[in-house]
Amino acid sequence: MSAVLLPVLSSLVLPPGLVLVVLALVWWLIPRHTRLARVVLVFGALLLYISTIQAPAYYLSTRLERYHPLTLEQVKSSPAQAIVVLGSGRESPSRFLGDATLTSDGMDRVRYAARLRDWTGLPLLATGGSPDHEAVSEAELMKKVFEADLHTPVQWVEDKSNNTWENALFSRQILARSSIAHIILVTQAFHMPRSVWAFEKVGFLVTPAPTPYNMHRPGLSLGDWLPKVTAGMRLPLHEYIGMLWYRLRHGEKGPVATARAGLP
Repeated sequence: MSAVLLPVLSSLVLPPGLVLVVLALVWWLIPRHTRLARVVLVFGALLLYISTIQAPAYYLSTRLERYHPLTLEQVKSSPAQAIVVLGSGRESPSRFLGDATLTSDGMDRVRYAARLRDWTGLPLLATGGSPDHEAVSEAELMKKVFEADLHTPVQWVEDKSNNTWENALFSRQILARSSIAHIILVTQAFHMPRSVWAFEKVGFLVTPAPTPYNMHRPGLSLGDWLPKVTAGMRLPLHEYIGMLWYRLRHGEKGPVATARAGLP
C-alpha cells in the first residue's frame, strides 16, 4: 500500500503539487469565506515564488550535504569490511545500448564505488530491487556495469529492496552471514543523512562516502532569488520528509552505533 500511497502523498505535499492543492482550496473558499480565501491565495503565491527560486534549495541542500568527501588516507585507514553502493533508479532502454541502464546519479555512485574498491580491495555489495516490477533489478544493472564496463567484481547482489530502509535491512541480512558489520556506504551527498540513519539503525557501523554534491558553490547570488523553472527544491524537501517518515515508522531512537568519529 505504501508503494502507491507514498508517491501520491509526496506529490501533494511538495511543490508544485502543493500549489495546486492551495489553489483548489482557494476555489472552494471564495464563495464561503472570501477574506480567508484571499489570505490563502497570498500564501499560495508566496509558495509558488519560493518553489521557483534556487535560494531555498541551496539552504536545504547544503545542510543535507554535510558529510565531507573522504580523503585517500581516510579510505585506506578505514577498518570497514565491505563497500555498499545504493541503487538510484534506471534509464529506459537505449536505442544504442539496447537495454535499460543506470541513471547518471547511479553511474556516479558505481564509478566512485569501483574506485574505492581499487583503493581498499574490499568486497562490494550492490543493493537495489525493482520498485516498478521491472524484470531486472537495479542491483543487477549495477553489477553489469561494474563487471562489464569497470572490470570490478561484485561479491553480493541485494535485489529485493524498494527503498532506502529496505536497502539497509536486506543488506544487513546478507552481510551478517559473513560477520560484516562495518561498511563504507556510497550514495549521493544529499541522500547520505537518511541512508546513514537507516543503515546504522539496522546495526551497521557506517563510514559515509558521498558523491557527488549538488550544492558546491560558496554562497548565493542575485540569480538564486529570481524565479525560474527549477526542481531544485523538490529534492531536499523529499529527503527531509523521508527522514521524518523513517523516524515515525522505524523509531525515534538514534543510531545504534557510529563509525564516523574522527571524520569531518
